[in-house]
Amino acid sequence: MKTIALIMAAGLSRRFDGSVPKQFVKLCGQPVLAHTINRFERAETVDAVIIVTTADRVEHIKNDIVKVYKYEKVIDVVVGGESRQESVRLGLQAIPDSFDLVAIQDGARIMTRSSDIDKVNRVAQKTKAAMLAIPMSDTVKRVNDMKIIETVDRADLFLAQTPQVFEREAILSAHLSNADSKIVTDDASLVEQSGTIVTIVVPEYPNPKITTKNDFEIIELILRKEKNA
Repeated sequence: MKTIALIMAAGLSRRFDGSVPKQFVKLCGQPVLAHTINRFERAETVDAVIIVTTADRVEHIKNDIVKVYKYEKVIDVVVGGESRQESVRLGLQAIPDSFDLVAIQDGARIMTRSSDIDKVNRVAQKTKAAMLAIPMSDTVKRVNDMKIIETVDRADLFLAQTPQVFEREAILSAHLSNADSKIVTDDASLVEQSGTIVTIVVPEYPNPKITTKNDFEIIELILRKEKNA
């Protein structure tokens, strides 16, 4: 089965609070987006990559990232929409019919090990839908007006990560069916609504996402440790 990765790099990084979107800020000598692409270039089960970004960043990615770092798997850079959900849908519509599976990845989740990408992709080849997620370790409180009203049982709670891997036709159909409906927080939610069971795969290595500037220092330390290992 052929797998294509859809790397989402169209966000405006409002929570990052910077003049440049976080996916283009340099970290350990490379743009954040480049670190993410690196992981999929090395993944054995990924055949190609499409990057989804804003219109003003298309040429920058093509010339200053894809060409400079000589990525071989990147086959296209496409323009996204006003929301992440719309951007994913537009990215899915740009995928050639020859691909069976789609691995959807946050552009700012740069620590995903290639081995974990292959692990979740191989599960999806068997189950049609799989995603990385980690068990909830902290105690969870339900709050109303900043007052605790309940302690939630965390035994069966997991924190969703990416990549999330689906059969191409199934995830495209789910997005098209929901194009004018409610906003969901991840792609697995849409597939779940169609009745498809999504299998959880726990990554073997840390897989954090850069959301705020404080995340940079932590992830930089992990990157440097990884390179020195």
